[in-house]
Amino acid sequence: GELNEAYRDAVQKKMEVETQLEAFEKSSTHSIAEQQRLGAMINEFSRVVDQVETLVEKESSASRKSWKRRVDSLRSESDSIRQALDKHLNHLFRGQREEQNRAALFGDSNATTRKTAASFFEERNKLEQS
Repeated sequence: GELNEAYRDAVQKKMEVETQLEAFEKSSTHSIAEQQRLGAMINEFSRVVDQVETLVEKESSASRKSWKRRVDSLRSESDSIRQALDKHLNHLFRGQREEQNRAALFGDSNATTRKTAASFFEERNKLEQS
């Protein structure tokens, strides 16, 4: 029924997010568009997990326990994926900040570098808020 369909959708979203995250982590370019797309995918996965959880509450008590374990597992995986993205982004931002500090130390006043770093920090903050 509806619960099975929602669960399959959640599992599908999880696989898509994991594939996208893996590609993002291996990529040498990390555009803001990629970050936004990945953040949106993670948010959609979390939303679908919430939907499954709501449907589980409507189940009979006999099957609810089994479904609850599945939802808890999906929720845990959602949290792990979000943490992996945050860790990767923090690593990127730290590298950019170090590069910016080196440039400032050696007298490089490249405004483009500062704007790029600032946009990454702003994007990370937006992703953390979502």
